[in-house]
Amino acid sequence: MVAAEGNGTGSLSINVTGVTNAILSSSRLVAYRVMNALAPSDVSTPAFPAFRGVKFTSGISLDFSPGSPPAALADQTSFDGYLLSLPGLSAPGVGAFNVTLRVVDHNTLTFALHSAVDAGTPELIDGSSLTGAQLLNCSAFTRPAGIEALKPDASVYSTKTGRLDIPRRRHDGKDYKIQMQLVSTGDPMLFRLNSVEPVQAQTDALKSIAEIGGNLSTEPTQDFIPLCHGWILIGDTSRNALVERNVITGATGRVYPFNTTPDKMALDAQNQMVYLTSQPATERLYYLNLATGQTGYRSLRAGNRHLIPVSLSPADNGNIFAILFDPDYQEEEPQGLPVRVCGWG
Repeated sequence: MVAAEGNGTGSLSINVTGVTNAILSSSRLVAYRVMNALAPSDVSTPAFPAFRGVKFTSGISLDFSPGSPPAALADQTSFDGYLLSLPGLSAPGVGAFNVTLRVVDHNTLTFALHSAVDAGTPELIDGSSLTGAQLLNCSAFTRPAGIEALKPDASVYSTKTGRLDIPRRRHDGKDYKIQMQLVSTGDPMLFRLNSVEPVQAQTDALKSIAEIGGNLSTEPTQDFIPLCHGWILIGDTSRNALVERNVITGATGRVYPFNTTPDKMALDAQNQMVYLTSQPATERLYYLNLATGQTGYRSLRAGNRHLIPVSLSPADNGNIFAILFDPDYQEEEPQGLPVRVCGWG
């Protein structure tokens, strides 16, 4: 409110761009009501003259000046009441896009896809066709499209669930976390607002797995081996196999079947070999040759004694060290752990 020459009159400017744009998507008529929201008791009289409210006389005039909506920030999430701008939105496995959504129904809080411009890196080398030892060569291919999901506060869309997560949107001096859900795959795609929650002050503690960005629900497993650019090798205990999975894209690569349930795993990257123990424990040390895909095992025996590997650690020159459990000596050495440390190449 700006006083004019101290005569009690004044002008009041209200920016209604956002709400006008939102209403015009469903109606051609817009009406505004200007009301006094303060009670006289809300104003401290020692600091200000006595406040008796706002009085609009019969001579009031309303001038509406159409203008362009405020420019959206190129690198920050913004919302002007009509357009929701999501620069750099990441869709793991698909790419990164500069996206805008527009309000189509302010009663149900439904948004429609307004625009999506590819913001990804064109020189990406796809690694989905690689397998085995090729996944150990990180320079042979580049990170998958949409890996921007790993950046802090990045907006992320999951093509598997249709969920759109906006981890941080600043409004009126406060930060909020927004979640939306895809409700229609038509043209345009429609999203509905699910939740808006305040974001607490940032700390070093990890509050949720979603903060990591790359995560995957996998088959049941006891162990895994990290490869390159989101690829891992897991021991699938439900199918008795080693399986290549990508925790960023959710992709599944080659499956290496075994005749036993995988347990602990160890990687000899230099020789492109994977060693693993089994469940139930046996005298066999299983292996996978990542270069050829060949699988097999070695029986760990010393004469008539059957030695069971319980822990593995690769060494240099193709050697591997193992802690071996000797069940034949379990009763003879009750005070000690019946294991031996052995190494072989």
